[in-house]
Amino acid sequence: MKNKDVWNVAQKYGGISMMILGLINAIIGIWSIFKPLIINNRKIQELFLLISVIVMIIVDEIHLRKVFNKDGSRKGNIIN
Repeated sequence: MKNKDVWNVAQKYGGISMMILGLINAIIGIWSIFKPLIINNRKIQELFLLISVIVMIIVDEIHLRKVFNKDGSRKGNIIN
């Protein structure tokens, strides 16, 4: 949230990673309906959701650090 440019890139990249992880979570959820596990399927999905959130934050932060300097200005010629 250093400036509008950082905010826009973070929202765009974060939205894409949320959609990808949401799709993976949906596939796991559908798969667990057809192939029930011995352990609780709900707990597995909750665990995956928690891991997904942590991974998304880490990946998004790495991307932002590659694109922007600490002061919010863009690095070199990198586009989004």
